[in-house]
Order: sequence, then C-alpha cells, then structure tokens
Amino acid sequence: MSLLQIENLVLGLPEGADRLRAVDGISIEVNRNEIVCLVGESGSGKSMTAHAILGLLPAKVKALEGAIRFGGKDLLKLPAREMRQLRGSRIAMIFQEPLTALNPLAKVGSQVAEAIRIHGKAGGDVEARVVELFGQVGLPDPASIISAYPFQLSGGQRQRVMIAMALSNDPELLIADEPTTALDVTTQRQILDLILDLQKKRDMGVLFITHDIGVVADIADRVVVLRHGKVVEQGEASTVLDTPQTDYTRDLLDAVPGRGAIRSVRDDTTPLLEIKNLQKVFTTRQSMFSKPRRVVAADDLNLSLQRGDTLAVVGESGSGKSTLARMVLRLIEPDNGVINFDGASVRAMKGEALRQFRRRVQIVFQDPYASLDPRLKIGESIVRGPMAFGASRTDATKTATRWLEKVGLGAHALDRFPHEFSGGQRQRICIARALALDPVCLIADEAVSALDVSVQAQVLKLLAELKSEMGLSVLFITHDLRVAREIADRIVVMQNGRIVEQAPAAALFDQPQADYTRRLLQAVPGRVFFERRELAGSAA
Repeated sequence: MSLLQIENLVLGLPEGADRLRAVDGISIEVNRNEIVCLVGESGSGKSMTAHAILGLLPAKVKALEGAIRFGGKDLLKLPAREMRQLRGSRIAMIFQEPLTALNPLAKVGSQVAEAIRIHGKAGGDVEARVVELFGQVGLPDPASIISAYPFQLSGGQRQRVMIAMALSNDPELLIADEPTTALDVTTQRQILDLILDLQKKRDMGVLFITHDIGVVADIADRVVVLRHGKVVEQGEASTVLDTPQTDYTRDLLDAVPGRGAIRSVRDDTTPLLEIKNLQKVFTTRQSMFSKPRRVVAADDLNLSLQRGDTLAVVGESGSGKSTLARMVLRLIEPDNGVINFDGASVRAMKGEALRQFRRRVQIVFQDPYASLDPRLKIGESIVRGPMAFGASRTDATKTATRWLEKVGLGAHALDRFPHEFSGGQRQRICIARALALDPVCLIADEAVSALDVSVQAQVLKLLAELKSEMGLSVLFITHDLRVAREIADRIVVMQNGRIVEQAPAAALFDQPQADYTRRLLQAVPGRVFFERRELAGSAA
C-alpha cells in the first residue's frame, strides 16, 4: 500500500547557486513495510528531498512545482500548524549527525520524553516509556543512560538515542538521512540491523538516504539514484545493483573501495617510523566527588612504518587510533615508550628540532570543514606553512599553486574561501597544504571517512599517486577495512588501546588471525553482494 508519493517535485535554488534547481522533477513512491534507498553524491538533492517532505527547507529554497502526498494530503500545501503535528508523529526523521541534532544541555532521556509529550501520546509513565524505547534500540543499561548528556555517549549510542526519539510516537514513515555515514563498520552494522528489525516489527515505510552502495545492497527493497537533482535510475534493488542501466550507477558501484588488487610488501629493514612499548592512559572525573575514570588509549604498542609504504591503522572509535597519530606528532605526550623517526627519538626533541620534525611529518584530519580557517582564502591557508620555514611569499605562492594543480583544483582556487568548495575539494586543499611543506611522511587521520564513495575513491587514488611519485610514507588511520585494503601495504588492527593483529594486507584479508579482525570483515556493508559480484566478474 502506497504511503508517500512525491510527484514531479521541483525545488528552486537562490540566485548565485551552482545550478537553478536543487531537485528537478523527481517522482518517488514509498510503500508500507518497504525500504526505499535514495542514493547519490553530495549535492544530488537527497537531503533537500527529505527536508521538503518535513517542511524543513531553507528559507531561500522554494518548491516551484509538484506535490508530496501523505495520508491523502499534499504536504507542500499543509498549514504550518498541521505540519508540526505531523512532523515527529506520523513522519519521523533520523539526522546524519546526532551530536548537532541533540540538545547538548539536556539529558537524552528528557529529550525523548519531550518528543512524546509534545505529540500528546504520553498516556502513562513517560519515563518508563523512554526506558522501554532505549531498551528496544539496544542501549546498555537504559534506566541509567536516560540521565546521560549527549557528549557522554559514543557516536553509535547517540544515533540509537535519535532512533528511539524518531520511533517514540510510532511513525508510519521513517526518513533516515545518512544515519551511518561516519560510524565504525561494526556500529554501522548494528544500526542497519536495528532499522531493519524495527521496520519489519512496526510495518513502517522507510526512506533511507545514503551515498554508500554497500549499505543499499544490505537493506534496500527499491533504489532511486539521484544526480544533480534528477532521477537517473530507479527500480527493484536487485535489478538496479545487478544490471545497472546508467553509467552513473555503474560508477557508484565501481567507486566502492576494497575490491582492487592488494599491494605486495617490500622487504626493508630500516623503518622510517618505529614505535616501541608506547603507553597512554587518560584519567577523567565527572565531578569533584565522583571516582576517576581510567581509559587506556595505548597499551604497549609496537609497530613500524617502512620508507615509501602505507601502514593502515584500523579499529573502532575508542580503539586508540587517533591518540596514536597525535602521540607520533607530540600533540599528546605519551606516558611511556619509544617513538623513533629516521633514527632520532621524537620524545627527546625540543625547540627547533621538534619544529623541523613537524615539517617533515604532516597530518590531514578527518573534518576538512574544521581544518581550514573560514576567514582565510585558500591561498593564504597554504602559503603560511612554507613562509613559516623561510620561503618568500612569491615562492610560497608558486608552491601553493603547484600543489593545488597537483590535487586537481588549479590556481583559481587561491582566491576563494573554504565555504565555496565541496567536502571532497576541501580535503584536497588540506592535502595540498600538508604537502606544500615537502614532508617525507603523511598522517591521514580518518581523512576520507565522511566523503562520498566516488570522492573517496578520487582522494585515495590521489594519495596513491603522490606516494608513488614522491616516495611518501603514509600512516593511514581508518575505521573502514575496505579503505585500508584499497591503500595499505600493511595493516595494524587495534581494539581498546591494544594491537590485536598486524600483517601484510594480503595475509590479513586472506587469513585473519584475530576474532576481532574477522568481526570487522564480517561487518563491512555490502560484503556478500560485492563478493558475489566479483565471482560473477571472474567467471565472465
């Protein structure tokens, strides 16, 4: 039975945008007890479509044509009061970033309780209802966690709170906008399984927005592929994925990482970076009277990065990956252990020696939005590095121009601000800024985790090319084994501050030794579909 019908929807963008229409004549239908995946890159119109359904469009974006029908009514013509009653009640939404969607000053239990009370569905003990919901979405110790604030929860736990809030009033339609994009593969698997289970139990219709074809392969009944605001292909999931009709859909399938040939490892006995017995413990206290909480971020770590190689460090959030990267750069001081770079002790470096070390070892962070100063033009952000080490502005500008061209942006980017670029372009700028200092080692800390699969593929290809041309050594931090397989010579797997396995990439994927590594491999989205696709391709 049809639940939602979007008919020839046209959303106009304000003057000066990169195109005239955010959404251009799309038609989509969602039935009860069905998951429809809306797929496409950033800027394809996926989120705009979701926001139009709920009446959450920005002020400058207008619905020019079409209709959105739900329960016999056109939502585009619905009065604001009726839309408020509908939103969060019969139609609910899970947003991509729960940390920004939740109120940081309110306990998570009270936020869910408020959603229940607003729509007049309390009908008894609201707190008991919240505890029941938290139990249904798999949160640990629901009776205690209702008193927690958002910052006290992990990313996966915050997303479960958002799901509990969305389901609190038994909606008929659930809209999930990239709910698993930046999560670990194991957490992602849990969230996908949870949505599937709840959808079947509640007979809901689900509009699931994603850029990850692996996720689509795991959960979708039907698929709608968007590009530049237009539907380029739609149909049954099995049909679209097995026999795509458009080049764009095929490109999305081919861009999913982790299916190329695994690199062979060179035998080199002189590592560039060597870490021995590295230890770090964080001690935190909730209040003056509470007991201190010890978190072991690094527990006797031993690893090495060979010259010209890429070492991928893989693990879930909280495994200690980013702490390791920051200790290498002395952004965090280790409690104990040895860090040697090119034969010299990093922990013993001071003053100019440490400064020169940080020029030779550069880092690219996960979030390019936060990594660039929004008040500085791109050229200025890049030239300040070489100038700090003695280059003239003229020479530094030449260096910045050369690297911007190298990463595929060109000299015209020098005089533009960060907000004028997409996420993938911003990450390229961050790479150019890091390489403008001519480092011998690059640390990439989750540098592609939040990017579209196609942009992710471009950035990974760029890093591989730069590594080959420059003899660059790369310490690549990621939670995604697919990405690690695409780029790494060797892989280190971390869990709870410990190394549970390290091996050449080929050996680790062919014969993983640790149970935890096997669980990570099993949790990869779309694993069964892509294995079947590879076998079919080999047979052909």
